[in-house]
Amino acid sequence: QPWLLAVASLVGVYGLTLLLAASSAALAALLSLRDRWASSYVTVVALVGVTLVLAAPGTSAPQTAAAATTRVRLVQVEDNLTLGLRLAASPGLQPNTVVVFPEYATLDSPLQQPGIRRGLASFARRHRVYLLVGCVEYHGRVGDMRRYDNIALLFAPSGRIVGKYRKHHPIPLFNEGRPGRDYPVFRTAAGALGVAICFDMDFEDVARRVAAKGAEVLVVPTADLSSWGRVQHLQHAAM
Repeated sequence: QPWLLAVASLVGVYGLTLLLAASSAALAALLSLRDRWASSYVTVVALVGVTLVLAAPGTSAPQTAAAATTRVRLVQVEDNLTLGLRLAASPGLQPNTVVVFPEYATLDSPLQQPGIRRGLASFARRHRVYLLVGCVEYHGRVGDMRRYDNIALLFAPSGRIVGKYRKHHPIPLFNEGRPGRDYPVFRTAAGALGVAICFDMDFEDVARRVAAKGAEVLVVPTADLSSWGRVQHLQHAAM
């Protein structure tokens, strides 16, 4: 339902789930109105729901022409760029392919560690591909904990970094850094690329805004840990 998507753009899937659960509780309270608190609870939930629906932005976005052909190669690793680059270079890799590494493909910072940046740039240049890498950018400490932002870097076939995207919706209660502010669209030979990272897709704003700016392809690096069980993988894929 479009109105559900609109509400999700404000509060995300978790917030929407809370609202639906609260609505069910409000209905139960309404059916058993025995005291004042029940009617007050129903009123509060109703007001919150109506406010969210009215405040939510529209879900429509302008249609964009599809890219002629966008070749994509997905690489799944966990903080192991050496293995990831070896997998990415397997036979069949063609020029201008978009090679996508997952969120947190490395916990090092290519922006701040020249050796890592040169290795990634060299791969993109040697194979003449676009390389999108989920990584971090450090910005200080809190006690013994290093503070960082959750980002994705895009390398062009020239080896040059042509863009950076910062995750807009860090997971609550996780150390995932500052939320992003920009909605970049990268114009490439593989098409106009928009980027979102994992939990961003529990909301609607990133996809809607990059589509409005002309993105033809939405690339979404996610962390899908091998230590998770079957149910966690299925839930993650559904979300």
